[in-house]
Amino acid sequence: MINLSIYELLDRARESVKIGNFEEGRKWSTQVLFLESANKQAKELLAYCEHGLGNKSEAMKLYKELILNPACSISILYEYGSLLMESGLPSEAILQLERAFKLAPTAFEILHDLATAYALAGKNKEAIEKYRLASQINPNSSELFYNLGCLHDEVAEFNTANECYRRSISLDSYQVESLINLGINQIRMGNPIEGQSILQEALKINPEAKFIYGDLKHSKMNVSDWAFHESELNQIIEGIQKGKKIIHPFMLLSLVDDPELQRTASEIYAKSRGAHQNSNSAKPSIKGKIKVGYFSSDFRNHAISNLTAELFELHNKEVFEIYAFASGRHHDDEMTKRLKLAFDEFIDISSLTDEQVVSLAKDKGINIAIDLGGYTESARIGVFERRVAPIQVSYLGYLGTLGSSHMDYLLADREVISADTENYYKEKIIYLPNSFQVNDRKKKASERTFTRQELGLPEKGFVFCCFNNNYKLTPSMFSSWCRILKRVDESVLYLFSGNKSVTENLRREACKRNVDPNRLIFGGLLPYPEYLARYKVLDLFLDTFPYNAGTTASDALWMGLPMITLRGKSFQSRMASSLLKAMNLSCLITNTVTEYEDLAVTLATQADLLKNIRTKLEYIKVQAPLFNTPQTTRQIENAYQKIWNLYLQGQPPKNIEIS
Repeated sequence: MINLSIYELLDRARESVKIGNFEEGRKWSTQVLFLESANKQAKELLAYCEHGLGNKSEAMKLYKELILNPACSISILYEYGSLLMESGLPSEAILQLERAFKLAPTAFEILHDLATAYALAGKNKEAIEKYRLASQINPNSSELFYNLGCLHDEVAEFNTANECYRRSISLDSYQVESLINLGINQIRMGNPIEGQSILQEALKINPEAKFIYGDLKHSKMNVSDWAFHESELNQIIEGIQKGKKIIHPFMLLSLVDDPELQRTASEIYAKSRGAHQNSNSAKPSIKGKIKVGYFSSDFRNHAISNLTAELFELHNKEVFEIYAFASGRHHDDEMTKRLKLAFDEFIDISSLTDEQVVSLAKDKGINIAIDLGGYTESARIGVFERRVAPIQVSYLGYLGTLGSSHMDYLLADREVISADTENYYKEKIIYLPNSFQVNDRKKKASERTFTRQELGLPEKGFVFCCFNNNYKLTPSMFSSWCRILKRVDESVLYLFSGNKSVTENLRREACKRNVDPNRLIFGGLLPYPEYLARYKVLDLFLDTFPYNAGTTASDALWMGLPMITLRGKSFQSRMASSLLKAMNLSCLITNTVTEYEDLAVTLATQADLLKNIRTKLEYIKVQAPLFNTPQTTRQIENAYQKIWNLYLQGQPPKNIEIS
């Protein structure tokens, strides 16, 4: 056995660490500590080795001891900060990295990681400032400009974000993440063709990039670009069946009517997000009011709030204490002002990390958390993955299973989830007795009376319409509409158009189906009261499939406009059926494409029949369950009480029928 001095052992430990041989480094540094237990150099080297070997708890103990020395090395502060970030403790990492930054203000790696820690802690302003400083030290880091772009995206500064992504790509043309974000932003900002081109470039670089194929497909659906629809759809279906990360589950809803496939896609996506499951260790209050937290990025003039506003106002405040946890951008519209008055407390969580939101909800004593976003854009699904409340419920925002065990319940009804599809939902189902959808009876249409001429409609002829989002329109549904137009002379179809490409593409598709493209009329966005008033001029709403109308359907029915729907097997393809049944208008539900087309033609050519339905609709509107908001509110509250009592009894979630 060779007897080595402490200095020689330290040299060997340093050399081992330098080349990444942490096992050897640990051996030599441990020998030093055996000989001299207080040797700071050996402890520092051992900390690096334990960190490098993935022994985080051991490394953490050593780092904590070493940083107590005011003269500890910059390297220790930097490595400890990195470990704290790895361990999900960005706020603690900031303290150590700030110490390192003061000692080495021109060290790019320290400044870059400090900026990242601020970003992870939800302090975007500080993160942007530090990234900008780091870019002055090293203007050639593609990763830095990607990170900076993501931060500007979070605060909706899309033009600035795009500048950062372009800089990132100029430094590294294979920076796929920057290409993807730039492409998505272009689509979001109304440049769909450019966005698609960028996404296709990213796909060429990395065909296996997570969910990019679905992003590209969804962008094409948003502009009705169906050139390769069938082959693209087949590739998506095959990819899901093989367990590939090929499409975001929300984007699948408008493409297929297959609850089993949708569950698989959701499970793939949930798994890709990583395991964040935490048990909610806060002790819930057994006495007093049930505290319910509603989480949404859409507490503003948005479809979700247009449905739920009166629910919040009608909650029984003697039994429930309700909280809004608002994420996303700040808004000051009339709906936001109204909602702030409806809640016991309206809390802005847009600048908080998921962990901070969870901690805040526990401090507030939230018993039941309602997720109004699910897998939609800007939703805070991460707080639910971290168990923000003892009971977690998915409602309205996402129409399907989230494919993860973090969500306990899904609010639905027996129409949207039939007995033979119940097993395709990971959550337990709360079955409301009428429709799953709550409504706001206070929504008011403008007093303005539109003329046909103002809307670009012909002076005579039957007007079919559909104001669903463009991505919900499929080639097969459009073919059905064209067949209807051919069978009803002088009829036109009035559609929503989110961009110029939709108009051009759909008129081209109409020509392919031997329909005069001038029989397609397009309308854009209007202020909500005027949008409602526009329905008074129209004759019949044609629903989309497989993703039905939701809020749009309720708006049409509220304004007295009949609609027909094609019922499928999935939640989103049975949504409109649920609404029509709750209006006592099951006669407008069809089960095959042939039935759908025949009913549309019958209503368009038999004026008395359509008039009778309109009269019935106007008469029953205020009596039917769909718009009986106080009744629906009591049913939802009944559900909350049942699931809370189950929890207090120590029982696991189970399917619940509300009477």
